[in-house]
Parts: sequence; structure tokens; C-alpha cells
Amino acid sequence: MMIVEEKRTQIHDYLTGAMDEAKQQTFNHWLEQDEEAQQLFREEVQKFRRVEWAERWGQVNDMKAEEHWNDLKKTLKLDHQNKNTSKRILWLSTAAAFVIGIISTFLFYSKPTTTPTIQVAQSTSIKPGRPQATLLLENGEKLLLGETKDTCLILANQNKITISQAGELQYESVKGSKGEGMHTLSIPRGGEYKLALEDGTEIWLNSETKLKYPIHFSGKERRIILKGEAYLQVARNESQPFIVESGDMSIHVLGTSFNISNYTEDGKSLTTLIAGKIRIVMPDETKNITLQPGEQAIVEKGEISVKKVNTKLYSLWMKERFAFEKESIEQVIRKLSRWYNVSFTFADSKIKEKRFTGSIPKYSDISQVLKIIEMTTNIHFIIKDDMITIQ
Repeated sequence: MMIVEEKRTQIHDYLTGAMDEAKQQTFNHWLEQDEEAQQLFREEVQKFRRVEWAERWGQVNDMKAEEHWNDLKKTLKLDHQNKNTSKRILWLSTAAAFVIGIISTFLFYSKPTTTPTIQVAQSTSIKPGRPQATLLLENGEKLLLGETKDTCLILANQNKITISQAGELQYESVKGSKGEGMHTLSIPRGGEYKLALEDGTEIWLNSETKLKYPIHFSGKERRIILKGEAYLQVARNESQPFIVESGDMSIHVLGTSFNISNYTEDGKSLTTLIAGKIRIVMPDETKNITLQPGEQAIVEKGEISVKKVNTKLYSLWMKERFAFEKESIEQVIRKLSRWYNVSFTFADSKIKEKRFTGSIPKYSDISQVLKIIEMTTNIHFIIKDDMITIQ
């Protein structure tokens, strides 16, 4: 059995790239089996991750962070001239961390008081969401859209829609097409979908979301109705402004990228501007505001406020991750519940107010995601069928 210093040496060799591929595989297997080695690995990786997270998200910039990085460089005997060192540590540490259930792309604000163990009442595998939607046509007909790709549909009045090779629903202008009917695209729990409107606007729809939009944009404006969460990249057309109705507000844009989250159970709506400029119009027009990139509008109980945010926290979901910054566990669980289509129950309501900061994989089995949360909090999960109890 290896002593502590030998284990540290193994970890040092792994992080600095001193192992070939075969040795890395052996190392991963060993790390998975040895709990003491896992803790040692965390200690070294955490020093780097605090700084790496700070640099990536721009959340902290202080002397303590620099001290952590300098300590790690001394520990690992890093060459100060090697500009690729930090990138290699990032890649290697992420790979090894995944093996032991730690996705090392988050900042550790707190440590668990006990060793995390997810209890599984019986053999259960809860898979992540996938592309699926129901399309309600103007004549009342419903089309179930799953993972179908490379398909063309000619609807009434020569209207044409296609599903691309990438699985994206696309609307096209067809010569001779008529009608100004409305379509409704509904995304269930455990689903997501992307579509491109006739004007070229791209929209990513999250779980439990409904979007109503015209087949063709005509008149002086382009208007859609949204309930749920969506990320939009609006095609610019100054002569025909784009308007999103969502709850009590409407968002007016020319050409821009922004995210809207407006779920009834959240009790508030969040509009985050990534690029461009948007104007939010409330029923009381004295409360109208204009957002600049990097700003977020919060509408809650009829009141609107604005704050500066890290926009990546609100746009990663349409890629491959969910990101949180000091988010309440209740809000984190709501997002996971929608995406995995599972139910959660809290053994103690006080747990809802605990905070979590992290970046978690979107397409992993839920047990891996919950293990990440357990690793950085003193929260524990019990899985039984499609019900998860939080303790």
C-alpha cells in the first residue's frame, strides 16, 4: 500500500503530464478505488480551480487567489515559462475528477461535513433530457417532434418547414405560400428544442417551455409569445422590430442575443442581455427600461430592477452545462427537475435556502450531477424510482 507521499507523487505526475496514456488509465482506476487519494487529489486541484474559476468567470481578483496559485506552482514544481501548463492541468484534472464523480469546473465555496454518498433505493438510472417537442399547427393538428432529422414537410397553403440534419426545426419562405397562421411549439419536461423562424431568428427552447409564433412575419413588427425559458439570436430588421411577449412584459429588439427565463413557479422573470440592445416594456409604461450587454432585468411582483451579471451563467444551458453562482438549492433543484423530469422532496424546508455555486454537466445521468452537489455541500440525496429526497 502506498504511503501519502507516494500518492502525492502519483498525483503530481498525472497533473504535470508525466504519464503516458496507459499509465493515465491505471491512475484513473486507482484514484476511483482509493478514497484517501481522492481527497489528496481534490486538495491539489482545488488550489488551481479557485484561481481558474476566478479567471474564467471574473468573480474574484484578490491576493488570496494569487497565493493559492503560487502555492500550487511550488507544490507541482511548475515551469513558469510553460504557458500551456495551466491548460494541461485543467484538462487532466477534469478527466480524473470525472472518474471519481467530481467535475472540476466549479469553485469550492464550502466543504462537506461528511463523506458524500448518494443512496439509491433500487437500481435506477435517470437520464437527462433530449430533443422533443409538440408542434401545434394552425389547423389544430399536432406533430410530435423527437430526434427526427433531415425531413421536409409541406403544410397547407404551400407553407414549408424542415427538420435539418442537426435536428433543428426550420421555417422557409416558399413562393406562392399563403396564410398568416400561428404555430405553437411546446417543450415537455425532460425536453429541449431549437428552431429557426422564417426571418432567420434562432431560438433555443428549454424544458417546460411554450412558444407561439406566426408562420410568416407580416406588417410592421415580428411578435412572438413565450412562456418558460429561451435563448434568442434575433435577425436584425430595422423596418420590422422583433417583440417577445412574456408574462406581464414585452421585450423590443432589433438584432441581438439574450436569454429569457419566465417560469410561474420561480415567482420572477429574468431577461439577460448577451449582445446588442433591448427595451423592456411593462404594463405601466413609466417602468420601461433599456438593457445594455451584461445587464439583467428582474421582474418580480410587478416591479422591475436591473443588475450586472456574468452572462455565461445564463447562456451555458443551451450548450452542454448548467452554471450557478450562489444559487439557492431550491432554484437549482427546480432546473434539474424540469430537465430530468423527476420529482424532488425536501426532508427539511431549511435546505431550500442553502447555496450552490458550480458548473455541472447537462447530459450526464442524474446520479453524477447529484454527486457534484454533494461534494461541495452537506446535502445528501436518496433516489427511489423517479423521486429524489433531499436531506
